[in-house]
Amino acid sequence: MFRRLLNRIKIDGLLSIFKIPITKFKMHLYAPNVVVEKCKIITTCLGSQYGGKRFFDFHELFETTIVSCGLGEDASFDIQFAQNYNAKVIILDPTPKAITHFEDIKEIIGTSSIALDKASWSKDIKEYNLTGINHNQLVLEKFALWTNHESLRFFAPKNPKHTSYSITNYQNEYKLDSDFEHIMVESVTIESILSKYNIKKLQFLKLDIEGAEIEVLKDMLKKKIYPTQIAVEFDGLNHPSKRAKLDCEEVDRLLRQHGYLCYDFDGIADFLYVLSSRVDAELIKYTK
Repeated sequence: MFRRLLNRIKIDGLLSIFKIPITKFKMHLYAPNVVVEKCKIITTCLGSQYGGKRFFDFHELFETTIVSCGLGEDASFDIQFAQNYNAKVIILDPTPKAITHFEDIKEIIGTSSIALDKASWSKDIKEYNLTGINHNQLVLEKFALWTNHESLRFFAPKNPKHTSYSITNYQNEYKLDSDFEHIMVESVTIESILSKYNIKKLQFLKLDIEGAEIEVLKDMLKKKIYPTQIAVEFDGLNHPSKRAKLDCEEVDRLLRQHGYLCYDFDGIADFLYVLSSRVDAELIKYTK
């Protein structure tokens, strides 16, 4: 948690240091009441400190197709997952910086980081190791994941140094007024993505979609779409409020009603939910 706050200082400037005590107090005040299960299975983490995600290293992840929503300017998780599991990663993100970042990645796929001597490559791009991966393994859909196919306002972050836009505008107290800076984007649903890529059983879903995860998860469960593992960031918790706390707890209850349990929480906003039946099946190996 402390390292994450230091990263915020680097991005937002030294003045943000005065906001840290207030933010930490709000995090304590509005901490969601979510039970994290104790489990003998150890989680695996892929990706950078900023963009990494934790999950269970189940055998069915090999050579599968996963859906990863929210790229920003950190594709470390997606790249490492594709490499480690010889998997295909369908990435959803309509934000301009994310699209540019992805196009840069595609240009150098198959290249080691030390081979990138072009001065114009950004530091982040140079840090990727893109060996052992082909162009077909990373696919970008330039859409926002939502509950319907429609045109939506995508609200800009308060800090222009930040990348991620938000459908819910949670950084501005969820106000959806058109006078807030925004762009218009097209949205897609999870079922349309599964249909397009002929995914019969989604083994892993990553959601880092700046507040939209609340409605997306509720809609997904209503439509009886049950990924085996869901790594979700409840972004509202990064700007703690009563609404963010209640939203997280509501979705937690719904997930549990549909057979999920929470197996990992980073203490801020990142959670791992897994179908408990799949975990139970894996635990049988530990009793033999």
